[in-house]
Amino acid sequence: MTNSFCQHIQSTAVGKAKCDECDMYGFHQAKVTGKPCVYQCHAGLIEVCVPILSGQRNDELLGYVMMGHLLDDQISLGSQWNTVYQNCRHFITDMSVLNHQFFQLIPTSRASVGALCHVLQICIEHLLLQKLIQRNRDDLWQRAQAYIDENLREKLPLSEIAQALSVSISTLNR
Repeated sequence: MTNSFCQHIQSTAVGKAKCDECDMYGFHQAKVTGKPCVYQCHAGLIEVCVPILSGQRNDELLGYVMMGHLLDDQISLGSQWNTVYQNCRHFITDMSVLNHQFFQLIPTSRASVGALCHVLQICIEHLLLQKLIQRNRDDLWQRAQAYIDENLREKLPLSEIAQALSVSISTLNR
């Protein structure tokens, strides 16, 4: 779920692209290390990306849990706002709205961010143990590749591929 601060940034094409780029960075780091990734987003806020690993011998990556929009309680709000302002002023037209939304965010200690990562990992482990998260053996990517290979000579709009695989277009896009 995205808060109003991030929604305002993502309401522009540039802001959305920058947010997506930061998410991809978090995904990549969490995937490579197999551990939570705590990083600063393009706007200057703290974000957390925790990998969901299968818990099996080869620890297959199943997905991610993300948490964000955090301010650092060790840095003055004025200094953090200045960073946000400098990073966003080129693509946000109404900085007064962003300023209001920024000051609604809650500063968080680094220890709390570390504890958040630990709690998320415990929750993920519990969900895995209860088998509430597990790999779907019906690999959509492999089915999509097979369908495309079989119909390579035909025009294949996404709607047709999605219908053939019994999924929505948005699921196929993901």
